[in-house]
Amino acid sequence: MSIMNVRNTLFRAFAYIPRAGGLVFLVLLIGGCYSLRHANEDFRNRMFHLSEMDVLQKAIDAFKKNDFQEAKNAFASLHASAKSDSIRRQSLYGLTVTRLMTAKSSTDFDEAYELWRSWAAIAPSDSLFEDPRMLEPILFCRFLTQSLQTDTGYTIEPCAEIPVEPICVDHEVEINNLQSKMAALIAEIETLKKQNRQLELKNREMQALKDKIKALEAIDQNIQKKKTEIAAPQ
Repeated sequence: MSIMNVRNTLFRAFAYIPRAGGLVFLVLLIGGCYSLRHANEDFRNRMFHLSEMDVLQKAIDAFKKNDFQEAKNAFASLHASAKSDSIRRQSLYGLTVTRLMTAKSSTDFDEAYELWRSWAAIAPSDSLFEDPRMLEPILFCRFLTQSLQTDTGYTIEPCAEIPVEPICVDHEVEINNLQSKMAALIAEIETLKKQNRQLELKNREMQALKDKIKALEAIDQNIQKKKTEIAAPQ
């Protein structure tokens, strides 16, 4: 190879280096922009999550203060707008509990119960905070209370001793205690129903006696009337 050919080869090689470097720089620039865009999206998602967590905590605080209406509104709004699946699920849990606590009619209770079923279908199995079993005492207590009022006419304070705090570490023990209270309440309701049936039976017996007395009085009046007619001079 001549000196001229070597010179031309080296010149072409050095001339290619800037173009190759520019290509590498362009690739790095595109990759950097892509990474930066994803970093910005990740940052925004984190900010959204923190904001939603703040709203969720405020709703929980309102619930703990027994401000169920405020908590219900906050949980409902968060459930409708949350971007995070976990936040949306937890807000549905809070909304379910507050709807149960504020239900004033059978329609309200039925709607709250449907929310509970929707949430229970997606509830995590390993969560200490979101345990669908902790809602069972409220559901049964409300159901039995309404049943008692319908069947006997008695009025009792619904779920006065049911705690509204979430059950965490000792939820198994707490659930057992609540189930014992629920069993006692069922026994009390059955006793009241039995007493009510006995009272209704006594009332029917008294009414039957009153009807017999009226019938006898009517017969006696007819007899007295006939006696008077017979005794009267013709």
